Amino acid sequence: MDTGSGYTTDTSSISTEPSEKMKVKQRPRKKRQRSPAGPSWGPLESDTEEDWKLRSVSTIWTMSKIKDCGLHYENKTSPFSDFYDVFKACDGNNDSGFIFPLEGEEKTLLETLVDQTNLMIDQYGVEREDPMMWSSKTLFNWVRLKKNCKEAVKNLTQNIPTRNPLLQESHFALKKFYHAMNDHFQERIENYNSSAEVTKECYTDLLSNFLEVFLLTPRRGMRKSVLEITGKTESSVPDLRLTNDTSMNLFVIEVVEVKNVQCNLDESVSFDINKELNDRLLGQHARELLINYQKTSFGDLEAALGIICMQTSIIFTCLKMSLVHYANIQQYGTDLVSREIRGNDMAYMLKDKSDEREEEEGFNYKKSKRRKVVLEQATEDETDKEARNSGTIFYTKPYNYLVSKDRRQIMNFLFWIGINSRRNF
Repeated sequence: MDTGSGYTTDTSSISTEPSEKMKVKQRPRKKRQRSPAGPSWGPLESDTEEDWKLRSVSTIWTMSKIKDCGLHYENKTSPFSDFYDVFKACDGNNDSGFIFPLEGEEKTLLETLVDQTNLMIDQYGVEREDPMMWSSKTLFNWVRLKKNCKEAVKNLTQNIPTRNPLLQESHFALKKFYHAMNDHFQERIENYNSSAEVTKECYTDLLSNFLEVFLLTPRRGMRKSVLEITGKTESSVPDLRLTNDTSMNLFVIEVVEVKNVQCNLDESVSFDINKELNDRLLGQHARELLINYQKTSFGDLEAALGIICMQTSIIFTCLKMSLVHYANIQQYGTDLVSREIRGNDMAYMLKDKSDEREEEEGFNYKKSKRRKVVLEQATEDETDKEARNSGTIFYTKPYNYLVSKDRRQIMNFLFWIGINSRRNF
C-alpha cells in the first residue's frame, strides 16, 4: 500500500512473525525538575471538600482578559509543519526527547501504523463520507452503522498483528474505538425521536478512545493544575489530558458543549478561529494552555499544546510564550499590557540565554536545570514567515476524524506524537 510518502507497505504481511526491530529505541530518560513557580497538581492541602469544588470550577476568562495578559490567537490557520518546527532544530535535545523527523526503524514503524490503521478503518466503512451530512442521517443508517461496528470488532479480533507490540497495542485500541462508536450510535438511535442532544461526555469518550489508537494516554477526572496570578489561585481541569509516562502534559483538551457548537466547517471558506468560535470558549482554552504551561512536556521549548474538540472535529493549538512573559503574567496578571510590559519576541526567546541574562530579566531558572535550546535562523524558504510574538496561540483548521480525508491528514502527526512519547516508556 502506497502512503504517498515514498514508502510502500505490504498490508498482507501485517500478521507475520514477531520482530523486535520496530520497537521504539530506548534512550536514557532525562530527569526533569520544575521551578517552584509552576503549577501544582491535585487539591491543596488546606482545601476543604467545598473549597475543592469551588477551585475546580474554572473562572470565566474572556478574550478581553486574555489580551490584557498579552496573549492572542493568530488570525489564520497554521499547517502541521509549524508544530513540527517547535521541535525540528532541537534534534531531540529537549526534556521531552521528541525528535523530528523520525528516522530508521521509528520512521518505518510510523508508516506501518498509518497504513494499518487506514486500512482497518476504511475497510469497515464506519465513518462519514461528508461532514455536512451528519445531521441528515436516517434511523436506518444509525442502525446499519452500529451493526458495522460490531462486524469491525469481530474482524479485528480475528486479525491480530503479531509483528510488533506497538502494532498490537494500536490494534487493540482500535477495537476499543469501535466499541465506543457502537455506544455513540446507540445514543443516536435512542435520541432519534427526542430533542435530546448527544451528550458532551459521549463525544469526550469517543475522542479519548480515538486518541488511544495513536499510542497516546488520555486521562480524565478531577486532576487539576493551579497557578498563582497576582496572589490569586487559578485552577484548571480540562476535559481530557494527553500525558506521557511521567504525567507531564502532551495536550490539554477542551470538548465543546454540543449546544454551543456554531462553527462553520465549510472548507471553501478560510478558517479564522477568532471569527468562528465564541469569545468565552477562546478565552477558556487560552486560560487552560496558560495554567498548564509549566506542567507541559515541552516547557523547555516554551510551548504548550492543546486540542479543541467540537463533536467529532478537532483543532490542534499551540501556545508559544517566553518564560519571562509567563513570569510577568504571574506578577502582573491582566495589568501586564496596561503597564506596557511585553513578552520577548519570537527571535529573542529562541536564542540561547545564559543564567546571568535570566537573572537580569528578574527570572532565575537555575533550579529547573532546563536544557537550553539554540535554534538556527530561519532558512531561505522560511524568511517570508512572520515572527510570532511571545503569547501567540497558533492553530490548525478543524479536522473531522470520522471523515477519511480529514483523518488521513492528522494521523502522521498523532502517531509521531505517540511514538515519541513512548521512546522512554
